[in-house]
Amino acid sequence: MEFNDWQSALEGASAQDAPFTLIEGGESVGKTPFAADLSKRTGALVLSLDKFIRPGAPTSRYEQLVDRGALAGAIHGARKPVVIEGVCLRKIVPGDVIAPATSIYLRRVTPAGLWHLEENLVGFDFAKSDLCVEAEVLQYHLEFAPQRQADFLVTLLEGDAG
Repeated sequence: MEFNDWQSALEGASAQDAPFTLIEGGESVGKTPFAADLSKRTGALVLSLDKFIRPGAPTSRYEQLVDRGALAGAIHGARKPVVIEGVCLRKIVPGDVIAPATSIYLRRVTPAGLWHLEENLVGFDFAKSDLCVEAEVLQYHLEFAPQRQADFLVTLLEGDAG
């Protein structure tokens, strides 16, 4: 299902009766505020992947920085529905959560209709990249295509507030 505005997307997502909701997209597209708004409507617990980053982890790979044990404990210990927001979710979130989850993908487009992440995927040289988080997110999108797997695709115009 596709949405082009924040409120309609919230209404659609709120109507789902899934134990888990995954919200993903590129960096700075509005995942955190969307998750907060969804939580206000549904009473779900919001878990942000960024809150599970292990301090001082000896790697620059985002997926390896996340404390998966703590994340799994928080997810499975919740006594209410859970909204999980972040990047690279299909690589990080436990498999038993992915299958029953409602998946929402947020993206921002320019007034000309260009999606930044999609532009960056074309011709990106991963061999020359040091796999910083941005490059890792791009590689994840090539491998998993979360925007195509999402139950809800939310396309918002850059500059529009949620």
